[in-house]
Amino acid sequence: FASGWSIQAQLESYGYNVRTSADSVALANSGDEAAQSLITTAARALAEASLDLVKIVSPEVLIVSGTFAETGNLVLSPFQDVFTTAQEDLPGGPPEIALARIGRAAGVRGAALTGLDRYFDADRISALTAHGLPPT
Repeated sequence: FASGWSIQAQLESYGYNVRTSADSVALANSGDEAAQSLITTAARALAEASLDLVKIVSPEVLIVSGTFAETGNLVLSPFQDVFTTAQEDLPGGPPEIALARIGRAAGVRGAALTGLDRYFDADRISALTAHGLPPT
């Protein structure tokens, strides 16, 4: 329900010619009410789904990224509404909701950095070099 594919399929069922999530975002950013409504509804569903995790982890900031984050307040407002409504149940209060600064590549960059961190982990390097380097 709260995915790019789902929003695209719903827009197509309304007669729109959308091929990607970027097309859906472009429609919403141009003022199309159907696209805006679908994106806002999806963002609310994601906010509600993340509420239990926010209650457990109690982050100070929740970063929203991806193609749909490019709609700004269409995505941010539902998160803010859900967390503000539930603030009595949030130990640290509602987190600040912010857009990722590095855009839609945030997930890929994060995965790459995680991989590099694990590859160059000090314990891993120590284990690899514990027996000395092979002769050259």
